[in-house]
Amino acid sequence: NTALQVRSLLPFLLFAALLMTASVPAQGQATGARQQQEIAQGEQCLQHMERDPAGSIARARRLLARDDASDAARAVWTVCLVRSLLVSGEGGTAAAQVPALLDLLDSAQMPPELRIEMRLFTATAMQELGLVRQAGQVLEAALAESGPYTNLHLQALVGMALHHARGMRDPAAAEPYFRRAIAVTGKRPGGRLPVDAIPYFNYGLATLEQGRVDDPEALLQQARALAHRDAHLERLSGRIDGSLARI
Repeated sequence: NTALQVRSLLPFLLFAALLMTASVPAQGQATGARQQQEIAQGEQCLQHMERDPAGSIARARRLLARDDASDAARAVWTVCLVRSLLVSGEGGTAAAQVPALLDLLDSAQMPPELRIEMRLFTATAMQELGLVRQAGQVLEAALAESGPYTNLHLQALVGMALHHARGMRDPAAAEPYFRRAIAVTGKRPGGRLPVDAIPYFNYGLATLEQGRVDDPEALLQQARALAHRDAHLERLSGRIDGSLARI
């Protein structure tokens, strides 16, 4: 079931990576103290949505009801609202917010890193809503904008790869994006990070699903070595071990 695969895998892996670097765009940008505060409120909303979706929905709606908020803040708050509604099982209400959100992401004045981050959050939500092809368009926009920002560029590449491998059921089309993502991890000044297990794992899984053996084993072994360096990636490590057991 494609929808189930997308719901269970793409949001978890991409969203986990996003949360590891969330709040970066709001800092170090000359956006004004008030807008920074508004954006920070939206990012706090995102960070609390999994454990308190009802509270995040109420918080986002309260913030969106303000007349004096910047469009950049509205974009972040709307992303939080959409994702919180999804967590609460209110997919129809979430989907109704998407057109306005996409307009905000295109038109609002905001730091480029923040725009990319919000596009990635939005794409995962659209995948969960079954808007697979439209999510691909959002990911393409994020990828085109992400070049100067290593972490976001990596996340956009992984997002595009997963879009093809899971959403479009075309693992072969995903491979160029996985290869580019792995190449990006190799350019980190301090070396690869544990979270870099994500592209290795998903690339290995894509090759395994194509019936190959040697390629997935090498990729999954590298993924396991990276993931085992961080206890927070225990769930990912379990997925990697399960995939290796299939070889």
